[in-house]
Amino acid sequence: FIYSSNTPESSITDVIGEHFGALAGKVFTVIYFFAVYTILIMYAVAITNTAQSFITHQLAMAEPPRSLVAIVLILGLMFIVRFG
Repeated sequence: FIYSSNTPESSITDVIGEHFGALAGKVFTVIYFFAVYTILIMYAVAITNTAQSFITHQLAMAEPPRSLVAIVLILGLMFIVRFG
């Protein structure tokens, strides 16, 4: 579907706007955002729970604050995406 665009640099939302109009492109962008956002929220909670459980049970350390674990994990994942 993306290859049907007139410009090779177009994203999926650009192509939908090109084929179905600007309103459809905006609607798709909002739906796409909420679909990806909910998946990322669930993934963030799951990876935080897993890391916290690993620290507590496998490493036999005191349970660190959830906010600290979440921030460290998010920064670590952003580092991997940016430089990996």
